[in-house]
Amino acid sequence: MYWRLCCALAPLLLRLKKHLMKLEVKKSCPKCDLSGADLIYKNMPGINLWGANLSGANLWNAGLRSAKLFSADFTGAYIEGADMTGAKFCRTKMPWGIDNDDCI
Repeated sequence: MYWRLCCALAPLLLRLKKHLMKLEVKKSCPKCDLSGADLIYKNMPGINLWGANLSGANLWNAGLRSAKLFSADFTGAYIEGADMTGAKFCRTKMPWGIDNDDCI
């Protein structure tokens, strides 16, 4: 049972690791799957997270100033203390519902 669970999770963990590396190096990660990622205190000003999956991610005190969050999914994400000043929201799934504040 453990072996099957481990083998099933391995590709998911590898994808998460690759997307976290892309986030760190390029400071941009559109359409990345960062679901469940631990991004506590991560400072990412102006980052492009268009269409990214951050459902269940831990963004406690993360810095997302001026981030591009169009169509991103934050469903179930922990965002207490996150600084989203100037961030752009359109079709963004937030813990409180869909945010369309910056749709044209």
